[in-house]
Amino acid sequence: MKKPYADSTLRRKYKETGIPQETIDTIAAYLHACAAFYYAVEVDDIKSILQDQGHIFLGDVEKLLPIFERDDRLPFVLVNDQELFHDGVDKLWLISEDYLCKLNPECTEDDLHRFVFDESYEGPAPLMEDWDRFFALEEQMRGKQKYVPSNILLYAQDGYCEDTPQATAMLAFLKGKVNQPELALLTILETIKDVNIPMTKAIPTALEIIGYAPKGMAEIQKFTDLFTDLSNNTRMPSNRGFTPNELFTPGLPKSLSFGPGIQEALRSGALNGEELKKSVFGQEWPAELKNNILSEIDRALKPGEEKWVGGTLVKGPKIGPNDPCPCGSGKKYKKCCGKKD
Repeated sequence: MKKPYADSTLRRKYKETGIPQETIDTIAAYLHACAAFYYAVEVDDIKSILQDQGHIFLGDVEKLLPIFERDDRLPFVLVNDQELFHDGVDKLWLISEDYLCKLNPECTEDDLHRFVFDESYEGPAPLMEDWDRFFALEEQMRGKQKYVPSNILLYAQDGYCEDTPQATAMLAFLKGKVNQPELALLTILETIKDVNIPMTKAIPTALEIIGYAPKGMAEIQKFTDLFTDLSNNTRMPSNRGFTPNELFTPGLPKSLSFGPGIQEALRSGALNGEELKKSVFGQEWPAELKNNILSEIDRALKPGEEKWVGGTLVKGPKIGPNDPCPCGSGKKYKKCCGKKD
């Protein structure tokens, strides 16, 4: 990442562009909103969003990007593709600073107090950049289409949460059970969206972070049901803005990632994986989408062991010609998906 400019240099650089301060603030707000919604996105991929705003000119955006790269006061980070992957590709990434940073384990509570109140503090910074989170997210969203909210600027607001029935239901449940239920809801949503939290640990991780211990099995089941429903209807950065449930509606991307709710349901048996595979095979969807969904099912059921490619199962046990076809059709493999082999 490029070295930040001093405040005096930033003031001079912004003034030299000749762009009104109101326009600079508006463009920064849109970039903030895109970073907050997607967590990480190539700048070229969101220029159409900016261009759709009649009062924003891409020429102004191009002038401001090199300055934004050096402005560490902004709630987002701009970093060149070559700095990340060293692949010679000249692309600029927009990344949410909130997503990129994590607590520095070397920073104690005393350090944190002195960082806030002592201007002469020179100890460890309370936050540190975690590039593993970016690389994990980039891998999951690679090659997927992009969903664009009708009013993406809303996501530039601190603490903004899309008003969905699932979010409303979870908030109603949390009231009276935790302090600051609105903050707890946002924390749960962040847990759901974090690709670095194992799916099997999403619910216990969320409970631990918000400091809530359900009382009795009925309360545990209620929270689990609400969490699962919220997961399935949350716009996931790993899906470039699509919800897991939108996977099964027309006009969707060619590939998507299952949220923790669907994965938990598959592993627990609440959602029958074999029946789901049969349903997928019966749909008139593009082969690429079918294979992606089948891969997601197998990844949930047996992580790292099986994957569907071209209608056949690979990286798993060898399938004999007379074995039942793993697609669940009831036919022998050689008379079903094995025909093409």
